[in-house]
Amino acid sequence: MTDKKYRVLVVEDEPSICQVCLRTLEGMGLEVTIAINGQIGQALIQQETFDLCLVDIRTPYHER
Repeated sequence: MTDKKYRVLVVEDEPSICQVCLRTLEGMGLEVTIAINGQIGQALIQQETFDLCLVDIRTPYHER
C-alpha cells in the first residue's frame, strides 16, 4: 500500500486566506500549491497534475 500525498492547487489572491488554506490542508496531510491569480493557476494546471483545485472565481486575471 502506498502513502500517496494528494496534491491541491489553491487559486486565491488574498494572503490571509492563502495562509488559512495552507495550514488547514497541510494539516490534513495534503501537498498544497498556491497560485495568486487565475493566470498563474491555469499555467500550473497545464504543467502539473493536481487531485483537487480550489479556486476563488474573483481573483485578478480570472474574471471576464
